[in-house]
Amino acid sequence: MLWAFLTQSGVSQTILYNDFSDATALSVTRDAFFVLDKGRHRFVVLSEEGEVMQTIGGLGFRQGAFNSPTDIDATNGLKIYVADYGNNRIQLFDKRGQVLSVINSDNSGLKSRQFKPKYLVVTQFGELIVFEESTHQLLYYDLSGNLITRVRVPDEINRIDGLKISDNRLFVLDRTQSLVIELSLNGLYVTFYAKPELKAFEFDGTDMMLFSDPDPTLNGKSLPDDPVELVWKKSSGWLVLDKKALRTY
Repeated sequence: MLWAFLTQSGVSQTILYNDFSDATALSVTRDAFFVLDKGRHRFVVLSEEGEVMQTIGGLGFRQGAFNSPTDIDATNGLKIYVADYGNNRIQLFDKRGQVLSVINSDNSGLKSRQFKPKYLVVTQFGELIVFEESTHQLLYYDLSGNLITRVRVPDEINRIDGLKISDNRLFVLDRTQSLVIELSLNGLYVTFYAKPELKAFEFDGTDMMLFSDPDPTLNGKSLPDDPVELVWKKSSGWLVLDKKALRTY
C-alpha cells in the first residue's frame, strides 16, 4: 500500500511498504524491488507500486529457509542470490522462489561453520563476488558456483559495511572510517570517497553520492535517521530503505 506525506521541508515522499522487522538489503530489477528482512528471515518482492508479489523464506535450515540473512542480489530477476549468513551458505533462487543451488563451505575451501558470507554482488558477466567475514576475503565464483579465486581485502579497509558494483567498479562502504573505497574487480585498491559520519552511498555510473548523519538529506528532503540503503532508479526516483520501511523520494 502507498502512503504519501510531507517532510519537514514540505516535499512529498511515499512509503511503498512499512512492515519490515529488520531490513538489511535492497536489490532492484526492471519491474520489482527485492528487500531482505533479516528480522523475519525472508525476502519480500514488491511491485513498483508497493504491492507484495512474493514472500520467500522463514527461519530454518532447510533449503529455501534462512537464518539471519544479510544481503541479496536479484540480478535481472531470473536469479536471486541471498547471503544466508546464519546458515553458513549462499542460496540461489529462480524467479518463482525455487532453490536452484547452494554455495557453502564445500565450494569455498573453508570449515563448515567458518563460512560467513556477509555481502555479495554479481558482475555483468554473472560471476559472484562475496565478502567472507571470518577470513576477511573476497571470494569469486563462476556461473556454476565454483570458486575461482580468493583475494585478501586491502589494508586500506578496516571493516566492510556494504558492497556495491557498477559496470566494472566495485565499491566498499567502511563506516568506521566514513569512507567508500573503490576497488578494481580483482580486488585491488583504486581510490576513496569521504564524508564525515557517512551512513550510505550510491553510484549512478557517473557520480558518487554520499549520505551522512546527522540529519541526512537528499536534494533537501529529510531521510530516515538510519538509512540502510539508497538506490537510484530512473522510473521510480530515489528508493530509500531503512530497517522498517521502503520509501521513494
